[in-house]
Amino acid sequence: MYSEVDFTKIGIAIKMLRARKHISQRYLAELIGISQTHMSNIESGRVQVNLRLMAKMADVFDCLLDDFFALPSICAGREAICHTAKKIWC
Repeated sequence: MYSEVDFTKIGIAIKMLRARKHISQRYLAELIGISQTHMSNIESGRVQVNLRLMAKMADVFDCLLDDFFALPSICAGREAICHTAKKIWC
């Protein structure tokens, strides 16, 4: 089950959670101790995000780790923002 994690979907969820909190990519990267370039690569699915960084982001977003795997619930009530993400996710 977890061996087939789609990191592009996780990156989209991170981007949506970040947008919901009105946090810039640069500021989130600073908060969790990585470069903005690395944050961009995580959000685009070009690199695999590790559990340590996901836990730090969950603290920033005040969410559960499960939320990184649940785009439909992240997007509830924010259809305009999530329209493109849902095309990729589903």
